[in-house]
Amino acid sequence: MSTIPTSYRQLRARGLPSTPFDAWVSTELLDPKWDDYLRSIPTGQFQQSALWAAYKASDGWKHYRVVLTHEGEIDGGFQILWKKKGPVRVGYINKGPVCRSGKTETAALLKTLLAQSAQTLRLTLLIAQEPDETPIDANSPRGTGFIEANPAHLIEATWLVDVSDGAEAVRARMSQRLKKHMQMASKAGVSIREGTVADLDRFFALMKATCDRLGTTPNPPTPQALRRLWDLLTPTHTIRLTLAELNGTAIGGLLCIPWGNRYSLWKKGRDSNNPNTDGDKLLTAEALERAGASGYELADYCSFSKSSALKLRSDPNADFHSFSGNDQFKIRFGGYPKILPSAQLYFPNPLLRALHRFFPEGCNKILSKLGKSAQ
Repeated sequence: MSTIPTSYRQLRARGLPSTPFDAWVSTELLDPKWDDYLRSIPTGQFQQSALWAAYKASDGWKHYRVVLTHEGEIDGGFQILWKKKGPVRVGYINKGPVCRSGKTETAALLKTLLAQSAQTLRLTLLIAQEPDETPIDANSPRGTGFIEANPAHLIEATWLVDVSDGAEAVRARMSQRLKKHMQMASKAGVSIREGTVADLDRFFALMKATCDRLGTTPNPPTPQALRRLWDLLTPTHTIRLTLAELNGTAIGGLLCIPWGNRYSLWKKGRDSNNPNTDGDKLLTAEALERAGASGYELADYCSFSKSSALKLRSDPNADFHSFSGNDQFKIRFGGYPKILPSAQLYFPNPLLRALHRFFPEGCNKILSKLGKSAQ
């Protein structure tokens, strides 16, 4: 039987049926036991980790972490990040709650505890999205008080590559056109090297240049925030930076977060003065092969057009050229689309819940800015 950390405080939940679980509030910001549990299950992702909470804390986000145990072992839980913005208290649970697959009893209990936690924190609104590997059919908000809506524009599809059969198999599934372009890039002198803390400023500049072209904002939002994330994740080997260089200058970069069985290609950047994307292709291929050689099961691009994902799901042989350039880039590496669980809203106040039900468009327009900074 494992020992419950002394920082865990027993949670006395209200009106719950008798269960074999004990519920706790993990009071410390850092919680290695919780993070180890997340790494051990398919539904555990880095966005639910205590390390991620520590990163977001520097931007004013507080954490509320509930852990379920059975005979001293963690069997599920969730982490809410929350922040007060004027009179509004907004909470965000990204990729949670989590529990081992097939634990329907645990999942139902966690949903109830999640709603009670939102009330305990006196949240005006809780924005929630369940883990990527949650079965879509199980993601039903009916009867729970959760409303299916996405005013914060959370990502609802991604592109995955199965890397469980090793690096050689990963490369074999890449398109011939892609391989030709990568060979041309290598012959032109583009090379890949692993980055260090000294390269973070250059990577941020590359990432910001890419965001400026797309009309979005970088995340992490500043070089200082990127450095905080690096300092937190480096000791646990859960962050990796690679750079594409030409003539000694970094023209592209890729920031990956390996976590559990998943190798996430999280952020990328490219020099605005170098329109050639072949460096991006070399970076992506290197990351996929690294993931396959290191024993990961999935490589995750962390985003994909939901409309493209739905199109491919209904017609796997859809015309390749009918997809956007960004989606085409990912498809060339092999893999498959993944529809993610729908974003949900929970209003602890039943009056606000009713207001959203009768005026959803107006409410969602107001709410669209609240959840973005938590992502």
